[in-house]
Amino acid sequence: MPRPEDITEQQMKDAFPERDPANVTNWYGTSLYGWDGCDDINKLIKGWIKEAYTDANKLVNYDGVKSNINWDSAAALEYLGPSAYNKDQQKQIQAVFANVATVKEGISWWTPNWIRVRCDDPAGLCSKKCPTSQENKDPAVVLAYARNPVQAGEKYPDISFCPEFYGLRNLGNAIAYGSGFSNPNMKNDLSNYEGRANTFLHELMHLDLAADSVKESPNPHIRDLKIKFTYIKDGEIKTSGWTKAYGPSLAKILARFQPISISSPQTGYFVQRNVDNLVSFALANYVQNQIRSYPFLPIVYDIIKGGPMLPPKRESTDPFVIFAADGDKPVSFVNFTTADNGGARQLEDGGDCPTVLENDSGEDLEIGAPIPSDLYPKSYWDERNKWLEAIKGEDSSKTCKLAIREIWTCEPVESNLYASVKITDAYGDEIYASPQSTRTPGQPINDANPLSLQKNGMKNALVITGEHTNDYIQFAYGSTFWTSGTKDGIVHCTLRGDDWNKSGPPGCPAAPAISRDFDCEFPC
Repeated sequence: MPRPEDITEQQMKDAFPERDPANVTNWYGTSLYGWDGCDDINKLIKGWIKEAYTDANKLVNYDGVKSNINWDSAAALEYLGPSAYNKDQQKQIQAVFANVATVKEGISWWTPNWIRVRCDDPAGLCSKKCPTSQENKDPAVVLAYARNPVQAGEKYPDISFCPEFYGLRNLGNAIAYGSGFSNPNMKNDLSNYEGRANTFLHELMHLDLAADSVKESPNPHIRDLKIKFTYIKDGEIKTSGWTKAYGPSLAKILARFQPISISSPQTGYFVQRNVDNLVSFALANYVQNQIRSYPFLPIVYDIIKGGPMLPPKRESTDPFVIFAADGDKPVSFVNFTTADNGGARQLEDGGDCPTVLENDSGEDLEIGAPIPSDLYPKSYWDERNKWLEAIKGEDSSKTCKLAIREIWTCEPVESNLYASVKITDAYGDEIYASPQSTRTPGQPINDANPLSLQKNGMKNALVITGEHTNDYIQFAYGSTFWTSGTKDGIVHCTLRGDDWNKSGPPGCPAAPAISRDFDCEFPC
């Protein structure tokens, strides 16, 4: 057997694992080689990349991922979809994991395989600026990108690593970091376990060598698919742009909903072609094995019917992806944007963050109605209820009290609601009280100018918005939201004294304002 084409003797010696140019039997398996430009940046980089290669294999190389997937497990249901929607793809999904598990250091395949490692950014993507999507125009960073031989113009595939990759945690540190939180909202959030390992696995799965998808046979290419959806912001229904389904939140969205087009393939078709659905499934399983509990956050959550439609501003740490369903119509996500929930962390192609394929090619997915709940096993919903109780239990350990006087003046309807607020902690100590003023009846709480308060002792900002249409006050605190009409639960309000005249202040503009008082409790 001749020496592998385009691989020098020195590159074989520098490979990981090392290949002996004089020993043909040592050529089998998959090795990283090349290391173009890596030593020029930092002498430690080779070691970090080798470690990430080994760690990436740990994510897939055990029972339950490389073989014997439990399709009714929480991780499979949430990242791969229910069996009724992916049964035609299950065999190939399992085959991809089985094949990727063999791509590791040492003798694994009975053929020599090579993956070139590059730190010199041959495609010029490491410096690329790419907006995350929608209103957020802040550029996202590129961690790494992979190219198959046809894209690289070389004999072998390559993976390029960008400077931001080196600042990520290795697998051991990522597990220690995520599991070290006492707050269940943080400990159970899969994004807190991300690092170099899942990033390497992400790029590895793009390679036809790893996914066994040369010329789409036997498995389809694994890409970064885009999704598009509607969302509610400031009471208006808007349409997102096409956004790559990166990260746990967007991967779960892709797996939870049906395509908007009735002629489109089913959800499983897209799941098996989107890399972060497969990577998140593998990472979630690995984390579950390490910490002995499933990292269930973020949760894709159906908004309570009849509840307020103005939750708090979404934050990257918010564990809920809330949607409003409307029968068979496409869902609307409530104030959910893709900023910090995916964006453009990795790129494999040029242009303004495009997908590999053109839109409307049949590969990208516009989000439609939710997959019916009864297609998920009862065991999943029982388990999910326990997750929610764990979060509620943590949040309810510190309950704040809110005394609020709502004031209605004779000003124009868009600016005539005010509030006087007092917040006390679980021990009765005052956290905040509205300042007294002779120039204004209180602090404005109108839709265009809600009141936002965050003081010592409060983990999040409390957002207070008056609502004429439904005649209630909307409250938003982190991932919790309620109204002045909410009577039961860990958050609730009661009317103190008499309600006001629903017709407003009598005899405007000469008459004085009217008011009413509420006593509320919320976990702070």
